[in-house]
Amino acid sequence: MVHMDEASVYLWEWAWALVLLLGTYASLGLIHYWTRRGAPCPVLEKAQRVLLLTAHPDDECMFFGPTILGILGRGKSPKRLFLVCLSIGDQEGLGAQRKQELRKSCKVLGIKEEDLYIYQSSRLKDGFEHDWPVDEVASIAERHISQLGVDLVVTFDRYGVSGHPNHQALFYGVAALHLKGKIPKGVEVMCVESVSRLRKYVGPCDSLLSSAVGNHQVVLTPAERKRVLDAMFCHKSQMVWFRRLYLIFSRYTFLNTLSPIHAEALELSLALD
Repeated sequence: MVHMDEASVYLWEWAWALVLLLGTYASLGLIHYWTRRGAPCPVLEKAQRVLLLTAHPDDECMFFGPTILGILGRGKSPKRLFLVCLSIGDQEGLGAQRKQELRKSCKVLGIKEEDLYIYQSSRLKDGFEHDWPVDEVASIAERHISQLGVDLVVTFDRYGVSGHPNHQALFYGVAALHLKGKIPKGVEVMCVESVSRLRKYVGPCDSLLSSAVGNHQVVLTPAERKRVLDAMFCHKSQMVWFRRLYLIFSRYTFLNTLSPIHAEALELSLALD
């Protein structure tokens, strides 16, 4: 019989407690996901014309798939979703190919060809080393908000899900419009929320915690999630091993949580940056 000292006993007890805690969290999260899958998201339900701002081809299915299908794949009334992608993702010289991949992905997701806008600008180069000018992003966003007559704008939040500066620039561009009072009355602005790395890679298990914090949540059904994965596989140039793992484990292929932009909160948060 093996005898353990007191410290070892405590370590074993804490280890088992941690395993039980994680198991309970995962089980409850999966149960919550299963009961919430396909449930309507009120802020998406009432929107009729939506502008989605992304930075690169493949952002639409890597980060915004649940939001897109929550708008286009549900509800009885016809809706329009306008996708504005601010670069062709030409960091590796594959811009022409990536534009075609984006068009194929949009077709899978139900976004019409005429509702897709792809920008190619020397001021908006793809890459972590490129900081996009806020004024350029704001100008593009303002133009499309005005011309398309949208009632909802969706983009990244301040962290940009992955911390990519191109993603973050979209938030700051839209935030600048908001602070200057250039968002028309009746237009809501929502951001897909970033979460900690641990929550990011627990797949559907994050459903319970995401719901508990009280933000707008859209959860995919298994069939809808397959559609998002099919869209991502249109981006053949991007299907390296770590993105395949991302598709398996990332919560963003199961659900999105959306938070609104408020001018007062923006002024405070930007002042603290």
